[in-house]
Amino acid sequence: MKGGMGGSLKFEAEFFRKSNNLTVAREKKIRLIQVRGGHLLLLLAAALLAALAVSRAAGYALTCPALQVRRFRLQHRPLYAGERVAAILRRHGGNILAMDLKGLQADLLRVPEVAGVSIRRVLPDTLDVEFALRRPLYQSWDGAGYLLLDETGRELGRQAQPVPGLVELRGGAAARAAVTACSR
Repeated sequence: MKGGMGGSLKFEAEFFRKSNNLTVAREKKIRLIQVRGGHLLLLLAAALLAALAVSRAAGYALTCPALQVRRFRLQHRPLYAGERVAAILRRHGGNILAMDLKGLQADLLRVPEVAGVSIRRVLPDTLDVEFALRRPLYQSWDGAGYLLLDETGRELGRQAQPVPGLVELRGGAAARAAVTACSR
């Protein structure tokens, strides 16, 4: 019996030693993870400094004179609506990073001669604008000038003089409707 009692004490001692080791390890972890008020204050100060630095950098990027749009490179520029396109581009100046390219594209697509527009930023101060244009197929005299029309009958512009190479229609709106139906 003595052997049985000594064996159980051995197991009990080993159990308490393991239990004590787990408790000590858990307490060490808790002390390691424990954040003190000073640490929290330092973390808050570092976060505020980082936010201030990001804010200043963004403010500088938006007001930097080197990033103001100074030039538009136009490819396949419209022939008959050049002044209208130039007025739209003048309205959409400013910082190249903050520029609303979707709004500029929507404004340019409202020009009847323009079928499509592709806009690309070229840093630091240039916008590439590539146009896909509708081609005039015929012209019609309306008393105030020549209307330039594409194959769908859409008015692309107006000219004082006839454009060489275009079919000239006579007969007003009825003739335009007949030609538009046949040109498709």
